[in-house]
Amino acid sequence: METQVNKQKPLLLENKNILFCGANGRSGLEAAHLAASLGANVIVSDIYTPSKSKDKLSKRFSKNNAKPFLDFRHRQDPAILEPKNRAKNSSSASKSSYYPIDVIVIPPGLDPKLEIIDEARTRKIPVLSENDFGFENLIKIYTSQKIKPPIIIGVTGTDGKSTSTALLSELINTTLSLNSDDKNTRSLSAIPCGNFGCPLSEVANMALALDFYDVLVVELSSFQLESLSSFKAQIALFLNLASDHMDRYTSLDEYFLAKLNICKYQDQEDILIIEESLRNNINAIWEKEALKKSRPRIISINPPTQRDKDTHNYQDNQNKQDDKFIYWRDKPLVPFKDLKLIGSHNKKNIQFALLALKELSSYFDSTINEKALQEKLISFSGLPHRLEFISELKLEHNIKFYNDSKSSTVQAVLAAINSFESSRIFLLCGGKNKGDNFSPLARLTHAKLDIFPFGESGLEIHQQIKKNQEGYLVPMLHSSTTDLEKAFVLALLSAKNHIRSLNKKDKSQELNNSCIVLLSPGCTSFDAYQNYMERGEHFKKLVAKKIEMELKHKL
Repeated sequence: METQVNKQKPLLLENKNILFCGANGRSGLEAAHLAASLGANVIVSDIYTPSKSKDKLSKRFSKNNAKPFLDFRHRQDPAILEPKNRAKNSSSASKSSYYPIDVIVIPPGLDPKLEIIDEARTRKIPVLSENDFGFENLIKIYTSQKIKPPIIIGVTGTDGKSTSTALLSELINTTLSLNSDDKNTRSLSAIPCGNFGCPLSEVANMALALDFYDVLVVELSSFQLESLSSFKAQIALFLNLASDHMDRYTSLDEYFLAKLNICKYQDQEDILIIEESLRNNINAIWEKEALKKSRPRIISINPPTQRDKDTHNYQDNQNKQDDKFIYWRDKPLVPFKDLKLIGSHNKKNIQFALLALKELSSYFDSTINEKALQEKLISFSGLPHRLEFISELKLEHNIKFYNDSKSSTVQAVLAAINSFESSRIFLLCGGKNKGDNFSPLARLTHAKLDIFPFGESGLEIHQQIKKNQEGYLVPMLHSSTTDLEKAFVLALLSAKNHIRSLNKKDKSQELNNSCIVLLSPGCTSFDAYQNYMERGEHFKKLVAKKIEMELKHKL
């Protein structure tokens, strides 16, 4: 975005004492740096990785030659929140140990019931999430520079958030052009941020460096939404809902309420795009809890088997067709088979993105390039570790390997399985469970599924599926293993045995379909890995090593 701006940084937080409870992650580092850049005194409390956090903060601050006030505490008890008179009455040696804290900023993973948080609220000290802290100051920075604040598109749901956020950002950047008074045009600029891409505080830091955007596409987790205090999206996408994080929430209803906070500060001028199946639940909650005096306009996306006269025309047309195309403005835009994204769940992600794109165009005097739209949908290959095709082992019968390490819910596992309708699937699932129940895998209609549970939750998953099978032979359930590598070896061996059995039976029709070795854990990775990315990369290495061995064996 090009504009005339004031190059002097606005000291919006000058002399404010801001306590950051944990700042080891990217979001916390950017939030602390933003506070310092805006003139605040930064106090950091971290009890988990204190030395690592301190090093990261020092490097982040020195990167831009910033020399802010910084105090680092290896503690997180309420005594940090000493009142002003304690500091004034203390000896000179201890005065520097206490500050009148003005604001506390907390990361989304922090337990909201922590004693220091309760004490802060008792003392009426504002407690902001990192997301709200970034959002509030970002808007202030744009305003102080006399720049129109960006349109905010919020994206939440149990699954598909990152893919939808990335896709929508790319569609905006490549297909929308802004018309100006002098008849010149320029492309709209968008950036993916929040829980995917850049933290909002980093986008605010970009604005301080005079790097501005027209649109922010913000992914929001339930953890980020549960403590929402100001974040407002002009367009909100609520993709889907399924059981998740039951180790944090007491019920699905509590989890649903956290997700629904995405529209907490929306009004009648704003838009909420949802699955039609969620409409009644949302309206019931609004009426029962009186959560919304001014409600956003709802646009719904129906499942393929449902129709609703109130549904947007775009989706009505999609429902009336044979489901083989992606539609745009009542016309077939691209055959679904031409896309790199696979699975009906990704088709729905595309539908959400296109509806948001259409509504966004009404906020600007903008033109949508349909040719560019078609090309971007065809070229978009998704994100790493999201049903990512890795490689193919060419034997008498091909074995394809897919990495869906980002999958951390049972719903995501089911979506991945249903993406391969005619293939024999050898599923690797397991890790650290979040309280989900894997019994829905016990009676799948997919008649060609072998399940290999692994990791900390492997035995639990095995027991849940076995208990609910009640004599069913489909899917084929194998013994649990302690880690991913052992499960991979067993799955690949089973795939090869399956190929040999087909060769003996000479069932040419079945031989035409590849076997799929699919990592779709349905659990977090924290039993054995730092994150899902490390787990996915380990799986890729296992596949690469095996293919290399097979090639050497052939030679």
